[in-house]
Amino acid sequence: MFESKSDLIIEKCLKERVPDNLEEFNFQIEEWLYKQKQNRALFISEEDGNDIQFVLSHWMQKLNKDMVIAYFVEHENQNYAHAIYYMLSRLKGLFNISQKVEIEGERLKQFFQYWLEFYNREIQNQVLFDSKCLYKRLILIFQGIDRFRDSNGEIRASYWLPKTLPDNIKVIVTARMDSKAYEYFNDLGGSIIKIDWNKKEWLQTFSQYNSLYKIYRKFPLKLQDQTLFSMSFEAIFTNSAEEYSTINQDVLMHLESVKSENDFYILLISTFIKYYHEQQYTQILCILSYVFRGISIEEITNTSNCDKQHFLIVYSYFKIFFMEKEDVYSIFSLTFKNALINYFPYNKTLFQSFIVTMEHSQNSIRKMEELIYQYTRGKRYFKLKEILTNIESFLLYCTPDHKFELCHLWQILEQNGYDLVMEYNKAIENFQALYKPTNEGLFYIIVQICKFLREYSVFENDHIPPYKHPQLRGQSIEFDEIGLYDELKELKMIAKKKKKVMNEDYFPTQITNIDTLNMDVKSNRDYFINYYMTQFDQDLVQEYITTKQEQLLDKIITYTRNQQFYYYKRWIWVQFPWLALTQKHNYSKLIGQYNMNNIPLQEELQINQKAIKFAQIAKQTKQMKEYNSSKLPSINSSIRQRRYSPLETSRITNILKTRADSEHTKSTERSLKKFTFPCIQKMQYQKKLDQIVYQKYNGIKESIKRIQYNQIEYVS
Repeated sequence: MFESKSDLIIEKCLKERVPDNLEEFNFQIEEWLYKQKQNRALFISEEDGNDIQFVLSHWMQKLNKDMVIAYFVEHENQNYAHAIYYMLSRLKGLFNISQKVEIEGERLKQFFQYWLEFYNREIQNQVLFDSKCLYKRLILIFQGIDRFRDSNGEIRASYWLPKTLPDNIKVIVTARMDSKAYEYFNDLGGSIIKIDWNKKEWLQTFSQYNSLYKIYRKFPLKLQDQTLFSMSFEAIFTNSAEEYSTINQDVLMHLESVKSENDFYILLISTFIKYYHEQQYTQILCILSYVFRGISIEEITNTSNCDKQHFLIVYSYFKIFFMEKEDVYSIFSLTFKNALINYFPYNKTLFQSFIVTMEHSQNSIRKMEELIYQYTRGKRYFKLKEILTNIESFLLYCTPDHKFELCHLWQILEQNGYDLVMEYNKAIENFQALYKPTNEGLFYIIVQICKFLREYSVFENDHIPPYKHPQLRGQSIEFDEIGLYDELKELKMIAKKKKKVMNEDYFPTQITNIDTLNMDVKSNRDYFINYYMTQFDQDLVQEYITTKQEQLLDKIITYTRNQQFYYYKRWIWVQFPWLALTQKHNYSKLIGQYNMNNIPLQEELQINQKAIKFAQIAKQTKQMKEYNSSKLPSINSSIRQRRYSPLETSRITNILKTRADSEHTKSTERSLKKFTFPCIQKMQYQKKLDQIVYQKYNGIKESIKRIQYNQIEYVS
């Protein structure tokens, strides 16, 4: 299963010490689970610096019979619809459900309650179906819902979160006390938990460091109770490495100026740079402040002028603020990351070098997420389009875990003038011309794009027209032989002809009279308006005329408009020959199985992996051919020398086009044969030439040695 950033944060939190208030937190949660009268979401208050992620992670670890899924908003996509999609796609994989999850925001919100009731029944039916894993409850955690944002600011929880939940479904949300989310739960009369963040047990343990304990107790009480501050204070000053003792002594001398968590981090950074003032350390910290998903040591060294040892010095000192898995690093503490951003001025050259390094790194989901984040944030839409239309990158990203984000990224690109069909058609043509995949491989790659464009049709807005094209003519058996009949019939792309005679008039024209009207003429404009007004819901039209409410216009258009499949139809029309090439696979059957909303997750992933494998094989075959062709001349140097030898008086470079050209070339070759040396003489010439080159090489080598020896004697 795909590992999200929330999963990595949970792993990081579990590596740290158990929070002091875990038992009290556990007791409050248990009380809420069993004593609540109405099954509503639980609200837990947050405070700055008191990272509730530690408490939640350790609490989740103790739950054996409950299925828990957490979404940390500040580290993930801050879109409530993405959070819902994340939860539902995870549940689909865990329960092995074949039904598709909606990817459009409004539909996700509307069907969220339905899906919760659906999984509630699944939990109840576990015993009946003799499931291997029995779950008592399903618990969904949304940490930091006050960070769900849109153009108008914070999104109210009442907009997307159901008021009442099914019996076996529990929802826990966290937010700050000054947020709209807290106001909503307070007015609703829901359960609210305020956690006591005191550090009595930790202070008792920390008191063994007498001098550090006294210094710590001088900080403001609010700062002392902050979880991440206390952890970082202990980790930094109890570090036994001798090379950091001088830095720590300097930091301790300036702690009087620290009034907040940010002040402490700025002091640590400035003091570290004071002692490690080389440019490499500054570059490493700057690069880490840019990173969203993670970066390897090799990528850091390629971006900056540093080596591995430089990075390890930075990592060992600031280790408490980092997440690490499989030699991929990122900053865990957002407060520390913001301190880095504020302390170091923006380095455009270094940032561009970081982007170039990531672009040339090996294809992976991490690379895709990193580049997409950077391009979207910087509004570099051409670069964003390039990475989404790269065939291998698209196949990696077009999975159930990332399909929601892929669709929303194309919405952004569409608004900035990019056309899906045109861009993917160019990508397919370039991929086919460059890598020469097999017909079957190309078929599976195109099928993945077909599936994506069919799903993307739910995002087609009211400004997208229906796709008009000449109807396809032919017998049904002809289309069925190439595996496209059922799909073309469903899309209504096949012409219906009368039984008697085949005539042009029997095929309906796609351009109607209404499309040919000149809108500059007032009578035509009136006719055009009246024509479409008669197709709308008359009750809604009358209500709009009376009330003039703008939202009624959306209802009128939505209720009247049918799904157009504009991009999908265009794609089928353009890719028709490629889809018809492979008779081994029936496209209509394959895409029909997918469209029936009952394809299991594993099957969907298998088809995707098959397409990725075909793309990689084509790419590797191309690279292998290039490698072999580059190695071929070096097998025998005489071949290379003979090919460009001055002894060869003629080299045929033109392609023979006619018989006359061929005869002329043969006669020319016969006339020139007397000027060429016999094979033995050629070999002797080549051997002599190699000896001369070898002697010259040895002579130069001996001369260099003598010069170096004389220099050493002179220095001594």
